[in-house]
Amino acid sequence: MHTLDLAAARDYTHIEAQLCACPGIDQAVVVHGGERPAGGLVAYLVGRGAARGLGAIHARLSHLLPAAQMPTTLIALDRLPTHSDGQLDRAALPQPDGRALGLRQYEAPQGRIENVVASLWQELLGLEQVGRQAHFFELGGHSALAVQLVHRLRREFQLEVTMRDLFTCPVLHQFALQVRAATPARQLQPAPALELA
Repeated sequence: MHTLDLAAARDYTHIEAQLCACPGIDQAVVVHGGERPAGGLVAYLVGRGAARGLGAIHARLSHLLPAAQMPTTLIALDRLPTHSDGQLDRAALPQPDGRALGLRQYEAPQGRIENVVASLWQELLGLEQVGRQAHFFELGGHSALAVQLVHRLRREFQLEVTMRDLFTCPVLHQFALQVRAATPARQLQPAPALELA
C-alpha cells in the first residue's frame, strides 16, 4: 500500500524564489524527484549564473533554507521546456545527468552502527546505496519518514533516539554518533539491544 508523499505535494514557490534571487538566475523550477534516480528535490535553473556557479548557488541556499527544503540536485538548462501555450512542461524536464550538481559524494559507511543506519535509510528512502556522507533530507527524507526511522531504532534496537537528533545531525555519520550515544529505552523490550562495540 502506497502512502501519500507529503513532500511531493508541497508548494516549492519559496524555494524557487530563493533560487531566482541568486545572481545570474533568471528562472527556477523545483520538483520532487519521486521515481527519478536523484530522489529528493531537483532544481532546474536558467541563466548565466546557473552554468558557471552551481556550487556557489548551493552554498548560498544552505544559509537560507532549512535542510528539509534543500534541493538534492541542481541542473543548469539553457531554457525550460514548455507546451505550445507557453506553460511549463514538467514531464519534459530532463533526468539528472552530467549537467547536474549532485550535492554529496559516496563514501561507504564505516563500522556496525553506520551500516545499520545506512540499511534503515536505504529501506525507508527506497535507495540501493547510502553512504556515510549522505544527508537524510537531501535524499528525499521528510518528517513522516523521520518518525518511522526513530520508531524503528526504538522498536528494533531499544535505542532512545529522538527526532531532534536527526534534524540537528542529518548527515549519516553524524547521526550514527547520536545513535552510539543513545541509551537503551527501558520501556521498549521487543528485540535485543544493538551492540555498540
